[in-house]
Amino acid sequence: MENSKIGTAVFQVEAEDPDDPSTPNGKIVYSFLDDGSDSSIFEIDATTGMIRTRALVDREVREQYTVVVVAQDLGRPPQLASRLLTINITDMDDNPPVFVRLPGGKALEVEVEEEAAVGTVAGYVSATDNDSGDNALIDYRITDGNDGGLFAINRTSDNRGMIYVNKRIDREEVEAVTLTLLCGKLGRRMPTRMEYDHANPAMMQVHILIRDLDDNKPAFLKKEVTTGVRVDAALQTEVLRLRAEDKDPTALPIRYGLHNISFSHLENTVELLPEEEVNATGIFLLEKNTGVLRTNAPLTRYTHGIFTAFVTASSSPNTPSDEPAVSKVMIYVLRDSDLMRFVFRLTPGEVRRRLETFSRELEGVLPVAASLNIYETNYYSEADGAIDFTSTGSCFQLEGRNLHDTKTLLDVSQNPKLNQVFEKYSVRKVERCVPRKEAGGADWVEVWVMVIAAFIGVGGAVAACAVCCLYSHYRRKVKRHNRHMRLIDSPPSVGPVLPPGSIVMLPPGPPGPPGHPGSVAVAPAGAPMPPASILSSEPPRVYEWQERGIPMDAASHRSAQR
Repeated sequence: MENSKIGTAVFQVEAEDPDDPSTPNGKIVYSFLDDGSDSSIFEIDATTGMIRTRALVDREVREQYTVVVVAQDLGRPPQLASRLLTINITDMDDNPPVFVRLPGGKALEVEVEEEAAVGTVAGYVSATDNDSGDNALIDYRITDGNDGGLFAINRTSDNRGMIYVNKRIDREEVEAVTLTLLCGKLGRRMPTRMEYDHANPAMMQVHILIRDLDDNKPAFLKKEVTTGVRVDAALQTEVLRLRAEDKDPTALPIRYGLHNISFSHLENTVELLPEEEVNATGIFLLEKNTGVLRTNAPLTRYTHGIFTAFVTASSSPNTPSDEPAVSKVMIYVLRDSDLMRFVFRLTPGEVRRRLETFSRELEGVLPVAASLNIYETNYYSEADGAIDFTSTGSCFQLEGRNLHDTKTLLDVSQNPKLNQVFEKYSVRKVERCVPRKEAGGADWVEVWVMVIAAFIGVGGAVAACAVCCLYSHYRRKVKRHNRHMRLIDSPPSVGPVLPPGSIVMLPPGPPGPPGHPGSVAVAPAGAPMPPASILSSEPPRVYEWQERGIPMDAASHRSAQR
């Protein structure tokens, strides 16, 4: 047997000689033939023929030795006989089993599909034992990484370890498993719990990847979403970003759809829309790839109303039989006067990064269940239009609450926990989104505008009085001249149209008496009119004039000398 101590008996050699054993011819002695064989490992007693070990033997180094045994008598000449003796080293269970590991001790990787049936083989591992026979039988055990008992291991008839599925596997719960395996002698007790030790060759790791199976449908993070949009929102304004998730990592991209959108009034005091406009199709637009809902039409006529729509999400466009995930969306149409505003002592960037946690904590400390919708986050603008770059204003709405209820719920004097949240997130105050401007003295710009307006008004009045006076003076002067003229109707003129007040001298009639060239006789101021005999002796000249823009061919006047 291997590892036996030096001097251990190996074999007893016996030989016979027909000669008298008491004589040299019948006395037998034993020896090894010195032929360079394995006789140096063993020794033989010359008298008894007992073969013993001279050195330690290891079966794992060499399991068989060959020696030539010689038996001879002491006669002259000596007679001898030889035999070839083969010595087999029996095994001693002195070697532990070790794993056949990858270079560098890297973990073995295998794959198994989720929802695989119990008993499905995931992979095999191998270990070796330098012993032989029953001493080389190896057993395997999982000592770490098998939380939930998803896998198990059994030895096979060829001394390998078979890893198989022991329980239902859901990849959405477990993506991968790293098992620590231990090998040992079959039938011997092994520890049930042991962490992996890279220096221990009897241990190895197996990394099992769970291959995904598309067995899950998309799901919205919220099945009901309530938000709001301002009535003066520009086209393509982002109203809401819906998000659905598919737990299957290998699933196709999620596609969104907008369905059954409708509109209803919240107040009976507003004018109802016509029937054809109540169908709100086309008011909003949903991006199919991102789930972003945007405005697609003006909302002015939908003030104090609510839109209701249903958004679907599906990752299996080729299988219409699969029911998609559905989320109900309600959108309030709001005016700025319907909103309140948080004023933070932070910059807009800092506020945006903390809004989600702020909203969640605020909703948690309110005395009643209420959903907080925040619509914008910008630098804070004072009532007079001045911008405070050290503060941020965020207009918001508490769903289903009016301004009075909102102010009551956000009264920190009645809610110490709310005050702690405000202090944590540097909330300075809560006010109306559109603060009312208090009555006060006018600034210098307004004063100058009013002064200029007054000057313009006074100047206009003076100008009107001057025009009236000039026109009256003109009328009196015309009347004084008309007292010396007699107006008669004149046939329509064929001449050009002249401006108002123009006088046209017509061609003279037959020549008059000598000394009167045909011109009109005009008496000096204050002088008496010439005698009628003189006036009648001159051919009369006729004058025409036009008044107030009336065309000559429409209404003309002719004068004749008296």
